[in-house]
Amino acid sequence: APATGTPCGDGVSSSFFMALIDALGYHFDLVAADIVEVAPDLSDLKGQELTRELAADYSLACLKQMIKEHS
Repeated sequence: APATGTPCGDGVSSSFFMALIDALGYHFDLVAADIVEVAPDLSDLKGQELTRELAADYSLACLKQMIKEHS
C-alpha cells in the first residue's frame, strides 16, 4: 500500500498477504489482528484510496477467519 509510514517497493503483494491470512486461519484459531502503518495523509488521493481499501480488505479477511465455525 502506498500510504504507509515505511513504504517498501519490493514488499509482500496484497494477494500473497490475503492468502497468508487464509492459511493462518485454516491452521490456527485467529483471535486478534493488528493493522499498522496505515497513513493516508502520506500519499496522493489514488494512494490514499488504495491504502484504505487494502486495510479494509485485510481487516475483513481477518474477521472472517476469527468468526468462522470449525467443523
